[in-house]
Amino acid sequence: MPKLIQNCETLSEFEEMRSAGPNAGIIKGQVVSAPRSNQRKEKWARMLHQWYRFTHTRSMKLKQRVRKGIPDESRRTAWNRLVEVNVYISKYPELYEILSESDVHIDLSKLTIEAYRNIELDLYRTFPEMTAFEKGTQQGEVSVARLRRVLRAYALFDEEVGYCQSMNFIAGTLLLYLPE
Repeated sequence: MPKLIQNCETLSEFEEMRSAGPNAGIIKGQVVSAPRSNQRKEKWARMLHQWYRFTHTRSMKLKQRVRKGIPDESRRTAWNRLVEVNVYISKYPELYEILSESDVHIDLSKLTIEAYRNIELDLYRTFPEMTAFEKGTQQGEVSVARLRRVLRAYALFDEEVGYCQSMNFIAGTLLLYLPE
């Protein structure tokens, strides 16, 4: 059954929705023409503007909105704020640069041979269908080099965890939205 028909309980509701256009939807029993995603974008824009208020006095609202999904346009800012990137950058100003240039500054023996090998194996397995990580393209090679630096740096930073399966997908997703 088409989605348009599934969302309608009566024939008159179906007719009203069809006349409202392709982006119509039903919210609390009323046909609306603005897509719900625009409302979510507006809510996130307001929340990011009032970040302190939402993180300190309305944390349940923030949690609910995160679970519903962060709009694409807001992910970079939201993820940076959620993990408090600025706090870590000010606390450890040059740590990432030192760890990510490990070939030069740090003896790679600290990065276990197994972790090093697993990182190298998983690099081109990370979203192989996406042009951002496509093997043999300039953009893909740049993205893979960034991913390699992030994964090696983390493995050096947290020696207990090192590198484990699927970290490449988490780091790869973050690199699509955030700077290295």
